[in-house]
Amino acid sequence: MKNILTPFILIVCVHNIFGQEIRDVSLEKSVISLNFLAPGLSGEFALNKKSSIYLQGGLGFSFLVESTNGDTETEFIAQPFLLAQYRNYYNFERRSLLQKNTDFNSGNFLGFMVGQTFEAVAGNELGLLAERRGTTLGPVWGIQRNSTISFGLSLGIGLFIFEENMPTFGFNGQTGTRTESGSELTLIGSFNLGLNLSKIAIRCESACVVYGAYLFFFTPDSYFLDR
Repeated sequence: MKNILTPFILIVCVHNIFGQEIRDVSLEKSVISLNFLAPGLSGEFALNKKSSIYLQGGLGFSFLVESTNGDTETEFIAQPFLLAQYRNYYNFERRSLLQKNTDFNSGNFLGFMVGQTFEAVAGNELGLLAERRGTTLGPVWGIQRNSTISFGLSLGIGLFIFEENMPTFGFNGQTGTRTESGSELTLIGSFNLGLNLSKIAIRCESACVVYGAYLFFFTPDSYFLDR
């Protein structure tokens, strides 16, 4: 009887060990982040266990430094933007097996991106920097690592369909702009660094529960009797 039970026990133990390592990993229903580099908000919303829609809105900046005859001029413009990505994550099981972080959709993905850049809302308007606004679209590959700090990078080659305000210079020194339109293949993607508001919200909720339990269990009975 002992010889029969020993292999059975070993099989059960091995099954339990591997069952703990290879766990079912799926996307969070939603992850909201506050971004620093391009100030704004982003949100990712699960479609199923491996696919999601990522949305981001914010303010992008362009800079130009030009030096002529010892004179240096710096121009900047700020443009609002919106982008959307369809993401399909492909390495959750492997990261889980290697005991790497998969929380808050930390993984690698393939996807498709559509972005829109709008007319500038701020800048010093020296007439040196071309203002481009338009639509970008194309496939992307990316990585995302989320803890309290949210980090995301996606890159790809796509099509940029644009309108461009080009600076013009007259013979009398006056400057102006002309509008051109066109399209080109270009590097597309996004780079985010910010705060994971979803994790902060969970921590705050947990702290409120603990604090509430503390009040309930450790408040003297006279507190309730007097009211």
